[in-house]
Amino acid sequence: GQKAQHAVNCGSARKDATQAEVTTSESLIENLQVMQGAARVQFLPDQPAKLDNYLIGEKLDASRPLLERHSQAIIDIANTERPAGLDTDFIVNTQAKRAAYVATIATQSTEEGCGQQNRAERDALVKTIIAHRKKIQYAADILWPPRKPASVQARKDFQIPANRPYSY
Repeated sequence: GQKAQHAVNCGSARKDATQAEVTTSESLIENLQVMQGAARVQFLPDQPAKLDNYLIGEKLDASRPLLERHSQAIIDIANTERPAGLDTDFIVNTQAKRAAYVATIATQSTEEGCGQQNRAERDALVKTIIAHRKKIQYAADILWPPRKPASVQARKDFQIPANRPYSY
């Protein structure tokens, strides 16, 4: 029971980490969009080619690896070019949000592994318990043979058939 409960707790923690991933990704994307907006103000209409570096028009969160890659690229280019309105504090804050987002995968993986391990340990314990139960039932089958009136209650208590030998 304890192993099963621990597995459930790990599953809940993994779901919490998944929710944290959603929250941190939304916050990170907001900051990235601010960086993209600052780049538009800085480089349009004179230098539209520079906007390609900010991945304007790309779906930033198409997948987790893409968001990690795109966010680092935008942060790096914004840190280098420093479009108007982006100061060091904002860039550092965005880098911290990216780090928090990247860290959520480790928590999810750890909790998922914890849950899988506890379920495997629980299953192994259940198999051991079943094996011990069978051993006890075989011993009871020997002590209280089938089709004997004196054995009826004991066989019922051990959940073994009253009219035939126990076989599993």
